[in-house]
Amino acid sequence: MVGTAVLPRRIILSRKGCDESSGNCPSFIIDREMLSLPIPEDHFVGTRKYSDLKLPLRLRKPDRQTLADLIEAVPSGKRGSLRGDAPVHLDPDIREDAHHETKGQLVDWKPRLGQCCVADAELRDVASGDLFIFFGWYADAEWGDQVTFDRKKTFHAIWGWLQVGEPPRRNVSICSNSRNGYDHPHLAPLLRDSRHRGNHNSIYEASEALTFRPDVSGAGVFCYCQVLRLTHPACRVGCRSLWRLPGFFHQLLKPLPKDAWHKEGGFTCVQTAGRFQEYVFERPADGSLDADVRKWLDLLFERS
Repeated sequence: MVGTAVLPRRIILSRKGCDESSGNCPSFIIDREMLSLPIPEDHFVGTRKYSDLKLPLRLRKPDRQTLADLIEAVPSGKRGSLRGDAPVHLDPDIREDAHHETKGQLVDWKPRLGQCCVADAELRDVASGDLFIFFGWYADAEWGDQVTFDRKKTFHAIWGWLQVGEPPRRNVSICSNSRNGYDHPHLAPLLRDSRHRGNHNSIYEASEALTFRPDVSGAGVFCYCQVLRLTHPACRVGCRSLWRLPGFFHQLLKPLPKDAWHKEGGFTCVQTAGRFQEYVFERPADGSLDADVRKWLDLLFERS
């Protein structure tokens, strides 16, 4: 099936979802469902709220339908600054069933990612066919009367993907982009500040299907399994940014310095830095790592 697969030239590990600085609450894995909590948004007027975003279908019950329902079920001492009625920065927007509109009837909706400022400057070479792999801060959780989880046992994990279809739209001006009022936050016209205006405001739209697995949509969310975990399995409290990755990444994930890496069997380990949003791997043009890249992508999309 993958013999004629067109592998992405670049794989971008892209940090998305709440972190300790934005929201201060991990996202959750509930019965293998990876529920990424997008960050709260103070910079827009009239934007969506957590109460406007639907839960994944498998987690919905008659009395719990939205992300706000989940947030309000998190004990107040564990939910950080999140509030169910707060505005939300829904980016990437890759889950169509998050919207109240009936699936397939959301006019002009496409899976999209926006990026701006310094983080987008790091993506200036990204082109059609390149693959974003989204990761975030996660906790295993259960949801009964409350959402219960151990904040001391959190980790970084891959949760979704988007392969770039049409060439990225660069230096996008702020504008309304839909007939029915749907707006991606990097296109929304009503701003309190101008940080998304002008240079380095880009929109990346998903391809219809993956070029290396044409039976899979160009964007989506994974179901959790261990292959999605980035944090080293031996990590204790407070070291989730120490990653163990497939060996082909060794010293090739920009902007991490070469002396930050060490090999461990068939893996490579690296201490990631601060809150960098984008880590870029570029596949060598000589094809020397193609088999390893293909094997890893097959693991991601077959097991999860």
